[in-house]
Amino acid sequence: MPKAQNGGFGHVGERMRSAVFTKPALRELVRREDVRNPTIPEADIVAAVDEALQQALDPASVLPPFTTVPVKTKDCVYYPQLPTRLIHRRLSQYVQKRFRISPLSRDAIVQGVLESLTDSSPMWIVRRDLKSFYESVPTIDIQARLLSDTAMPSSVRRQLRLVLERHSGSGKGLPRGIGLASTLAELAMNDFDRAVRAYPGVYRYFRYSDDILVFLREPPNGLIKHMQQLASGMGMSFNTKKGKAADVEVAFDGKKATAKQLDFDYLGYNFSFTAFCEDKKAREVTVSISEVKIKRTYSRVINSLRDFRLSPNYTLLHDRLKYLSSNMLIGQRLTPEQKVFEVKTGIYYNYRLCGVYTASSPKNHPGRELKKLDGFYHSLLTSQQSEFFNSLNQNLSGQQIASLKRLSFWKGFEERFMVSFTKARLAEIQKAWKYAR
Repeated sequence: MPKAQNGGFGHVGERMRSAVFTKPALRELVRREDVRNPTIPEADIVAAVDEALQQALDPASVLPPFTTVPVKTKDCVYYPQLPTRLIHRRLSQYVQKRFRISPLSRDAIVQGVLESLTDSSPMWIVRRDLKSFYESVPTIDIQARLLSDTAMPSSVRRQLRLVLERHSGSGKGLPRGIGLASTLAELAMNDFDRAVRAYPGVYRYFRYSDDILVFLREPPNGLIKHMQQLASGMGMSFNTKKGKAADVEVAFDGKKATAKQLDFDYLGYNFSFTAFCEDKKAREVTVSISEVKIKRTYSRVINSLRDFRLSPNYTLLHDRLKYLSSNMLIGQRLTPEQKVFEVKTGIYYNYRLCGVYTASSPKNHPGRELKKLDGFYHSLLTSQQSEFFNSLNQNLSGQQIASLKRLSFWKGFEERFMVSFTKARLAEIQKAWKYAR
C-alpha cells in the first residue's frame, strides 16, 4: 500500500478514536438534576454541550475550580460547571467500555449471596470493608496504564490526566462524589479481586465498592491473612470498628436442636440463618433490613420531631414522616423527546429483597424490624414518657396526631405506598436529618 494511503488511514483512525467526545454523546448525559429549573431552555443545554465539546478537544484546557460538599462524615467533590460534569461522565463511560468494567448491581450481589447461603454445603464466610476507600485507593498503576495507552484518543488521555493530577497527584486517592472516581477505583481494584478469587478454597467473591464478602470451603485464617497482605501492599487497610464485620462459620451441626443461629449484615441487609442444614436440602435464610439502616431511620424520626419542637410546622413534620415511611419514583427526563429513566426508591424499593428464602420461591418478609419501628414511632407520639408528648399535644389537634399515627413503616413496605415531592420540598424535608447517622 502506498505511503500516502497509509498516512491517510492513520488520520482517519485518529479521527475515529477522537469521536469519544461528540455532541450527541454528551447531550445524552445531561440529567434532570443538572438543571434546577425543569423548563430550562434547550438553547442553554445546547450551549453547555458545545462548551463541553470545546473543552474536551482543546489541548490547552484546564480543570475549573471545584467545591466540596459534606455527605455524612465524608467530603465529596462537586464540579458546579455542567460542561465539566459531562466530560467526566463521558470519560467514565469510555473507561468502562475500554477495560470491560461492569460491576454487579447491589441487587445482583444480594441475589448471589442468597444463592450461596441457601446451599446445603459446609462453608465459611468472611466479611470485611476497606477503610477510607476512596481516600486510600492506589492510583500509580492506573495512571501509568491509562496515560500511556496510545490506543486511547489523546483527548481522553489529556482529560484523564487533568483529573488524576489534580486529585491523585500523590499516587493515592480518588475524588469521592464523581462517577468517574468509582470507575477508576474498580480498575485499581482488579488485581486485588483476582488475587482473592484465586485463593484456594474460595468459590464465591463479592465486592461492592469497599464492602467485601467471601465464601470459601475451608477455615478462613489463611485467606484473612492473605487479604490483609494484599490490602497492605496497596497502602490500604480494613476497618476494625464496624460491627458484624467478622468471620462466620456455617457447617453441618448434626444436631438441629443445638445448632447456632448466625447472622451478618451486608449492603444494608441482615442475613439470618442456622448452622444446621439437612443433606441435599436448601438452608432457610431470612433477609431483613440491617440494624444500621433501621437505626438511621430511628434517628431521622427523632430529628424530625426535635425540629418540630423548635419550629412547630405540622405539614412539614407530616411530609418528613411520610417520606421516611413511603416510596418515591425518580425520573430523569429533561424534554419530552428524551427517554425517561425511572428509579423507584424508599422503604420497600431500597430493601425489596427482604423475605424468607429456601430453594423454592421466597416467602413474604415478616417485617419484625419494621413493626418494631412502628411501635417505637407511635410511642413517641402518644406516650406521656415521650420527650415530644407536650410539644405535640400543645401544637397539634387530635385529628392531626391521628393522621401522624396512620403513617406506618410496615404498611409503607408491604403496600408499597408511593408519594411525590418537588425538589424544593425534598430539600426542606431533609434539612432536619443533617446530623442523622
